[in-house]
Order: sequence, then structure tokens, then C-alpha cells
Amino acid sequence: MKHCVTKGISQDWTAFYQSIPLHYRYTAKFRLTAIAKIQSSTPYSTSAIWARIDHKDGSRGFFDTMTDRPIVSNEWKEYMIEGILDENASLLNFGGLCKYTGVFCFTNFSLSIENEKGILEKITINNPGFDGVMDQFSMTGWEQGTARKAPIEIKEYRFSSDYSKKLGTSYLQVIGSAIFGIDTQYTPQIKILLCMLQDVGKRMVRAIQELGIPEIDYLPNERLNSIGVLITHIAATEAYYQIATFRNSTLTEEERLLWETALNMGEKAHKKYIGHSIDYYLDIYHRVREKTLHLFRHKSDDWLRETSFHHHNNHHHWLHVLEHQSYHLGQIIMIRKMT
Repeated sequence: MKHCVTKGISQDWTAFYQSIPLHYRYTAKFRLTAIAKIQSSTPYSTSAIWARIDHKDGSRGFFDTMTDRPIVSNEWKEYMIEGILDENASLLNFGGLCKYTGVFCFTNFSLSIENEKGILEKITINNPGFDGVMDQFSMTGWEQGTARKAPIEIKEYRFSSDYSKKLGTSYLQVIGSAIFGIDTQYTPQIKILLCMLQDVGKRMVRAIQELGIPEIDYLPNERLNSIGVLITHIAATEAYYQIATFRNSTLTEEERLLWETALNMGEKAHKKYIGHSIDYYLDIYHRVREKTLHLFRHKSDDWLRETSFHHHNNHHHWLHVLEHQSYHLGQIIMIRKMT
């Protein structure tokens, strides 16, 4: 069944699946196999094949995502999941899972289910070799996601078909990139600092990226700020510390007009930052963060130890930026729960 696709989000994993209705009046074993490999420069990246049984009452039965035996090899190998279908099983969902960055490859999915004589019989599945995949929403026989909600574009991943001469078949290629990743062009201490900043940024984006305007503008009481105001305040504060530490100066008149309302928050900010979609706020945040990453490329760990304004060194100031964003992220999550 095809679902309506919702707008894209950012996250560090993606999945695909297809589902088979079940009408068994007896308990049966099943076996899912596929050939897969992964190419990645980070040890954190893994992939898996997965299978889940959904019951008639909506509860979940057997579920295996290969957590204890993830795919990490860059050589084509066959992987297997075996499980049990009980009489309450209504749907068997199965597919592949990709985590973090790299090139994830899958092909030759095969499914067998026991008949009443206890013999495994092969079940026909759609497009087991992933012919003709154009993107994550153009996969004949397959859907993006895990069958728990409508497919949604994951901005960090690209899906396509390729051909393996070694296997003599087509395969699915999923390329994962990291919007919040940090490359090797930074010195060691700066890289650690930026990794922490990016981690907080990633958690904030995940918390807000699917919010609607009523949730973004919600004001719990006159003493608190809306989520929209908090996002702009986070961006404004980071921009302020860019100017104070990298330029060692105060805001120009133009910069003051741009950021002062967001820095101060309060009633004036509530009137200015209202009625905008989440993309408006994410654009402000991402533009500031991109500049931060660019500015740090031209600095070394020695620069972190240099003293700038208020008699503190630059490391101190940017750890404050990290602490500041973490603090307001907690407020954002609290307000989101109140809406």
C-alpha cells in the first residue's frame, strides 16, 4: 500500500520495508535472508536486515534488527533472520536498516515460511533485487520507513539502484551523509568542541523539525518564551560569540538591528517571531552554524587558549555557547510537551 509522503526531516538512520499479510492458523517458523555489505570510514556506521511481526490487536510480536550482530563488512555476505509466526500474527514486515554515514548495499532478499508439514516454502516477494530504484520514494515493491508511520524523506540519505558484476544482479545502494558531522579539517580540541556543539544541534533539530506553527508560537505564560523565540535566541547568541571571539569586537549597528531582539527575548521578540514555519527558524539556525564551522577551520587549539573579552579564553566562551544551547534545548522540549 502506498502512503502519502510527508515533508523531509533530519536523522542519522533510515530504513525500508515491505509487508506481507499473514493468515496462518498454526505456529510456523520463517526465515529471511539477504545479501548485503557496507562501506564506511567511521566505526559507528552499521546496517542490518530486520523483521517484525504485527499482531491483529496492533501489538508487536517477534522483532529482530540484528542489534547483536550488525552488518559491518565491506564484502558481500548473506545474512539471516529466523523467527516464529504465531496464530495472532497479521503482518510480517521486513527490510533493511542503515545507521550513520557510508554506502549501504542490499540485494537478493528471500523469505521462506513453514507449511503445515514443517517444510520451509519460499514466499514470493516484490523486487528482491531492487531493480529501477530512483530515490527513497521510487522503489517498486518497497517503502521507505518501518511501516509504523507514513514514509518521510530523510535528508541525509539517497537511494538508487546499481549493478554488481560479481553477483550478476542489481542491488539497492543507500548513501548516507551527515549534516551534523565534523570532518578532519579541524585541530583535535576544536574538533571535540564542535562535535559536542553539533550533537546538541542535532538533538534540537530532531525535537522541533516536525512542529507546526501553533506549537512553535505557543506561549505557556508571560514569563516563558515560545519555541520560535528560543530558536532565534540560540542562533543570535552563537552569532554574538562569533563576533566577540573571532573578531574580538562588539556588534555593529547592522548586527545589533539583526540580533538584538532575539538576544533579549521577551515581549518584543514574541511580536517579531510569530507566524513562521519551522523551516524559517531552521534556516536561521543552520546559517549561523555554517558560519561557526567555517570560522573554526582557520583556527588552532592554541587560539582556544587565547584570552578575549571578559578576561576569559576562547575555549571558555565556546563551552558557554554549548552550555547555553543545552539549557534552552531543555526548555524547548519542556514547552513542546505542554502544547
